Amino acid sequence: MDYRNPIQHSMLRRARFWDYRDPRIYMITLTLANRAQPLLGKLVIDSKPGVPPDEVRAHVVPSALGLAVQEYWQTIPKLHPQIQMYALQLMEEHLHGILHVKERLERPLGHVIGNFKGRCTLAYRQAFLLDTTAQLFSSGFQDTLLSQHGQLDRMSLYLLDNPRRAAVKRLFPDLFRSLRQIPFGPGAFTGLGNLFLLERSLFHQVQVSRHTVGEVLEIKRQEMLRAIADGAVVVSPCISPGERELARSAFNCQAPLIVLKNKGFAPLYKPPGAYFDACAAGRLLMLAPSQWLYQPGNKPMTREDACILNALAQEICGKNATEIQYNGIVPVNLSELVIQAMRPPD
Repeated sequence: MDYRNPIQHSMLRRARFWDYRDPRIYMITLTLANRAQPLLGKLVIDSKPGVPPDEVRAHVVPSALGLAVQEYWQTIPKLHPQIQMYALQLMEEHLHGILHVKERLERPLGHVIGNFKGRCTLAYRQAFLLDTTAQLFSSGFQDTLLSQHGQLDRMSLYLLDNPRRAAVKRLFPDLFRSLRQIPFGPGAFTGLGNLFLLERSLFHQVQVSRHTVGEVLEIKRQEMLRAIADGAVVVSPCISPGERELARSAFNCQAPLIVLKNKGFAPLYKPPGAYFDACAAGRLLMLAPSQWLYQPGNKPMTREDACILNALAQEICGKNATEIQYNGIVPVNLSELVIQAMRPPD
């Protein structure tokens, strides 16, 4: 018997621990049933041709249907006084909205979203003279529960930045295209970003034990910054807190970075936050062993995964590789595991 939970794709995941009647601030994402049709509006690029990615400016002009969707979204508090609306960003084929459930709902939030989607679908059918089988939105919705200080501001900025991010992807598609079969040694990676970073001649491997803090971590940071000043590409699997902290330092000084991941990339994957802008500027390459395919949700980082990624970071860095002092058990067949992970798919 297979005891695994059924896969929930990224646009349909729910927080299983949460009662969706309880007060909370939520970011909601809804996608059209057919994302190939830009029914909600039109992306307009405001910047002049030829500008670099960080100077791209854009906005979305809502369609007549998009205006109706906006209106229905804003009227949710009239039907449900326990809810306050904070922000809405229409895109051509999806939308993001932030709402605040201030008092406990009689029925789960999914009921409220379902009613909203039903009103929008009715307007869609009437506008395009469609029958009752036509659906505007795909089933379900994605939500993010806001729980940290400052998260509301970050989510609001993310919503406002969506048109720019969409425009950058449209103008610079090669920077965001998921790359298949990137030859490396006897095997291959899958990846996303600036492939030419692998061809650079100088690398600096970031490998930090999870126990490394304070003065020792600062020494490693200064070593990395000196290498960056010499033109090195930073290579890291970003596993331990220290490795993630040093990667942020590399971002802050706009250094080129190769990040190793323990799973592949979805076809429509967009790097989050600072990763997006680094990818747009050609400063980022994200790689995963070709046998580690994409899977929805978070994939736990096992000890074996970490050892494989550290070994691959060493291979990328070559003569600049770091000698890793492992504090735990290292698989005796690590070399064989690396070869298996990098084996090109059949």
